[in-house]
Amino acid sequence: MRMVRVAATAAGCGALAFASYGAVEAGLRGSLSFLLPDQVLVSWFWELAGWLMAGYVLTGALAGLLIPLTTRLVAPEPSSADAFRAVATGLLVSAFAVNLLLAGRPPVSAYGSLLFAACEIVAVLVSLRSILWRRRLRLLTSPWTASLLLLVPTWVSREILHSQRNLAAMMLTGALVLAVAAASIWSYRRGGASGGFSLVRSAATVAVVFAAIFAVASAMNRKVPEWPELGTSPPAASRPNVILLVMDTVRADHLPLYGYARNTTPELAKLAGQATLFRSAVATSNLTLSTHASMFTGLYPRWHGAHVMGEFPLGRRLGDSVETLAEILATEGYRTMGIAANFGFVSPPFGLHQGFQVFDARKPVQIAVAYPPTLGFAGIRLQRIFGDPANHEFEGRNRRAGDIHASVFEMLERSRRERRPFLLFVNYMDAHQLLVPPAPYHAMFPGYEPAIRPMKLYLDLDEMQVRHNRILTDSLRRHWVSQYDGCLAYLDAELGRLFEHLRKLGLWDNSLIVVTSDHGESFGERDVVLHAVTLYQNIVHIPLIVKFPFQRSPETMTSTVSQVDLAPTMLEAAGVRPRAALQGASVRREAVKSRPYVFSEGFARARAHRRFRHDQTAVFYGPLKLVFSSDGRHELYDLAKDPGETTNMYGSGSASAAKLEEVAREWLKAAPKGTGGHGKLDPATIEKLRSLGYVQ
Repeated sequence: MRMVRVAATAAGCGALAFASYGAVEAGLRGSLSFLLPDQVLVSWFWELAGWLMAGYVLTGALAGLLIPLTTRLVAPEPSSADAFRAVATGLLVSAFAVNLLLAGRPPVSAYGSLLFAACEIVAVLVSLRSILWRRRLRLLTSPWTASLLLLVPTWVSREILHSQRNLAAMMLTGALVLAVAAASIWSYRRGGASGGFSLVRSAATVAVVFAAIFAVASAMNRKVPEWPELGTSPPAASRPNVILLVMDTVRADHLPLYGYARNTTPELAKLAGQATLFRSAVATSNLTLSTHASMFTGLYPRWHGAHVMGEFPLGRRLGDSVETLAEILATEGYRTMGIAANFGFVSPPFGLHQGFQVFDARKPVQIAVAYPPTLGFAGIRLQRIFGDPANHEFEGRNRRAGDIHASVFEMLERSRRERRPFLLFVNYMDAHQLLVPPAPYHAMFPGYEPAIRPMKLYLDLDEMQVRHNRILTDSLRRHWVSQYDGCLAYLDAELGRLFEHLRKLGLWDNSLIVVTSDHGESFGERDVVLHAVTLYQNIVHIPLIVKFPFQRSPETMTSTVSQVDLAPTMLEAAGVRPRAALQGASVRREAVKSRPYVFSEGFARARAHRRFRHDQTAVFYGPLKLVFSSDGRHELYDLAKDPGETTNMYGSGSASAAKLEEVAREWLKAAPKGTGGHGKLDPATIEKLRSLGYVQ
């Protein structure tokens, strides 16, 4: 029995040491939502924090079984609870250091943590030599103190100073450190008063600290960043609301409305039953930055300037001189609101916030991070086995549609109370890599492989695009498509929830609602994966559904329309004239049906494989599509006869090819030079792009 009690005490000490670390880690991560204005806690954070804590407890308990052996070798009183606690702290610190070193070459910001780890191990070894030294070093060998010393240096340097050199943030950081340190002092003074260490009191301390962290972080988490008062008087109440919903990376042919066999979007099918469906909508480019800028300005990428080029390999920001839809409607008295899941490109550093009085491009706080690498691997495994085995939730990088809608619903409530029309722009990123569909959507469609992690899938696909040295297997492609379609089905369900909320608030009828995408995705067609490198139809053919104010019957339009037509359409619905010439036209005007050409533009990507390092211009003329390339490899397709673009007619001596080639050359000649912003991206923006996979 004595051996059982000793083992139980040791396991308890180990579990408490690792749980203390988990509580500090969760506290530091959770505090980012109110320390940094560009981060927000989302619905799944605390669920994953709970699984992670369970993993820490389990890992610590198992590691704790090594404590009796260690204390017998070095401690004069091997069965002392104080000795067990000190050794548990030593095991925690050792696990942290080993985990950090195994993750690869540590960044400079981790050197302080490694130094503190070495000091902690020395302190633990010294404390085991005598009872006197254990009492003197009790605070230093506390798992709370150790956790703070291990995590805070890296946390401050990478999360706080890297993102925001802010005195208030530093003061709050210090307050958090002092609060946890005070809890540590209180716990061990209480234990010392009775002459020993108490597992019960220590467990209670962990529980209270974790609960306090949850309460404070949740209370200070804001659904909407800032809501400025408007000085302008509201326009006439009859003016319609304008709602633009952009589904990032959604290709048209994965919707049943465009012939897809899988029922991925039943809610959008319902919407199309009382809206206008556009059969041939074309993206202005193959990259999020350029296409969103086109939707906001009514201009093609070479004209608004927000695109990839030479000295701007990640993209040039939208220039302040280019007027946006939000800027125009704001001057007309509209409340202008925007929220984006794509916190990389659809964000202030790229100028896409221009004109929005409320703009939310916050990134979700990550519970499992790269530096220092999370210790709670057991928690991640537990979550996959017992919680939701397929979701790989810990790899999520952006806010889901449900998290976005929590903020959107608050915006709608506030806007309704103001009794003024509004512009609402929403960007959803659920169908963009990394694909992490929540249950049950992860297994909704055949092809799903539980063993394939979202990050591993993306890294494999990225290597295929950059190096072109891997083969996309049938099983990997089936899994990829199953997860893509699952994400799309989840997003569709959330859109249905948004539509119902608009009806509930009485905002449905007098609203122009535009549902579209920025670009599509390549699933291995022509040995091309992902997007941003070609102008084939799987990239530039996008869904477009428009519900005009008070529209109740369905319509279908077959003429080719472009994203540059969206801003003119929304302005016309709001009764506002654009103040500058736009390249698009309202989709309700004859000019759209009678114009001869629609364009799409792709730009050379320095990081991509050499076969993609060229500019492209696609010219649409009726059913014909010319892809004019700067490397001379032009392509011509008849989309009516060859929608899959399998037969290149360019070399057949076609008069149409010569005509469209001349159109492309004149288009490029007419493009302005020097449009767009010229600001350099700050390190925080580059880090955000890296977290979304845009930068390696």
